[in-house]
Amino acid sequence: RWFFRTAASVPVHVNFQDEDEEHDEAPVSRGLKVCRWFQKSLRVELGANLYGGQSLQQRLLHFEHLTSENVSGTLDRFRSNSLGFGNRMTAADVVEMYMGTDMEEHAYGIVFVIKLGIALATYGYNSVDVEYLLRAVCDGMSLPLNRLDAGLGHFTVSFGSGPSLMLRTGGGLQFDKILACVRLAKQASGGFVQAPAAIMVLDEIFDRRKPYGQLIHIFAFQCLCTLTALSIRLGTYEDAKNTALIVPFTIAVLKFCKHGYQVTELVDFMVPFATGMGASVVWRYVDRTKSCHVATWFLSVLIDALPGGQLVYAAYEFQFSSIIYSTSRLVRALLQCMLLAIGVTAGWQFFGHNLAESDVGRGGAIASLPPSKECDGPLTMEYKQSHWLLYYGVYNVPLLFTILVGANVRLRDSLAPLAISYVSLFAYGCLTFLDCISLPAVVNNIIVISLAANLGCAHEYFTGTPPIVSVLPVVFFLAPGAPTLVAILRQIHHAEGDKMQGADLWGDLVMQGLSYAIGLHSAQALWRGKNMRRARAVATREHQQAEDVALAARERRGLPRPTTTPNF
Repeated sequence: RWFFRTAASVPVHVNFQDEDEEHDEAPVSRGLKVCRWFQKSLRVELGANLYGGQSLQQRLLHFEHLTSENVSGTLDRFRSNSLGFGNRMTAADVVEMYMGTDMEEHAYGIVFVIKLGIALATYGYNSVDVEYLLRAVCDGMSLPLNRLDAGLGHFTVSFGSGPSLMLRTGGGLQFDKILACVRLAKQASGGFVQAPAAIMVLDEIFDRRKPYGQLIHIFAFQCLCTLTALSIRLGTYEDAKNTALIVPFTIAVLKFCKHGYQVTELVDFMVPFATGMGASVVWRYVDRTKSCHVATWFLSVLIDALPGGQLVYAAYEFQFSSIIYSTSRLVRALLQCMLLAIGVTAGWQFFGHNLAESDVGRGGAIASLPPSKECDGPLTMEYKQSHWLLYYGVYNVPLLFTILVGANVRLRDSLAPLAISYVSLFAYGCLTFLDCISLPAVVNNIIVISLAANLGCAHEYFTGTPPIVSVLPVVFFLAPGAPTLVAILRQIHHAEGDKMQGADLWGDLVMQGLSYAIGLHSAQALWRGKNMRRARAVATREHQQAEDVALAARERRGLPRPTTTPNF
């Protein structure tokens, strides 16, 4: 069940609803239940990406053997499984649609493509890459694809003379499952995969637990927000301390939303609401510092809620002429920023009423608004100039690691994305702070994202890992949407009579997203065809090697050659 549907770029908080209650068949003591809960919540998976500790080819051959002989009703079991993610239609329902038609032999291949498309869209792959990858799979499996449309929250597909199916997709971000699904799709694009076996491997990916437990994710979220005050906002250590005091307010609200089914849909409002409340409490009772520091606090806590990924996906889809979906994402990103600003302002009223009276010189509504400007004086700029090397060179390592943990990247897969993100962001620091290099911010964005994307595509060439795994942490760090959130807060100040200068909401939002998309698109244009050809060549070689190993093993045991797999 996917309770959280958010516009956030890397919604770490989605993982707070990881651990569902289990009903034990036999009654156990409360102490044992607590021990089991802690055991689940503190787990760290170190195993292979697919169940059984086998390679992808070995797993596929294993299921091909089971389906060819229908061991223990294997075919009946996977036919009864639903398409997943809130779709009640089962594989048997889809197969039945094509029975007795010229598409009957492709029925299981169609089921596989449908389930794969829903999974990729739900796990956080952008619509352009979903469509490109699925078209390659259809070519490899000789499926007569008519229409493929991976939109926001829905997936529409039709084959040959069959009906058009519109299915729903969920929300979230699980890089470990994206990685497994993409590798399976590339294997299928080579044309050596039997559809029933591929479906069963996909079902295993669906059922696999997240690599980290709930408490690990909560701790990662706490560290992420705290380190953001240093590495991303370039604040002081006092800012980091006060940010750490605000984060528990947000965590408590997220846990409440997880268990309170009637308020689950309000999570995008409740997160900034709790942040505004927590910031006002800290400023009133803990640290009465300058108001400009308070903006750094709540921007650090809201880093997980900013729509950075939505902006990049929107501009990226625009580059590929997906106008409707790109526009929808842009509008959603702007509304998300507005919702964050309204939520912070509403939560601020509980303990922040008239809190800024000494700064504005009078009470009332204008003195009850959260600060909308970060510190930018000469002393602040001097502090940033003297500390950026420490922040980018040292603190970025734990920050990027917590981002990868929040995105469910397994430890065994995290080293290369961490290195790529670290190098790219260090280059961004040099472009921004070194006096000998002076380029416009938009050009810096293009250079940094292009560097991360090219390194990510090179990593994909050798390992098959999608480049978005390495690029999205960089986008997360650059925090697109934060200036728009601040601009909206300034608009609220202006409406209450403050003489603060406003800003262009759309201009900054779209410009940031487009600059990132240009860097990403330039790398994809150079590497996409090359990487797909490489993936198909590797799939061919691995398939032949796996078949030779399996055949030699059967011969050593004196077993006959396997029967020919039915044409599914």
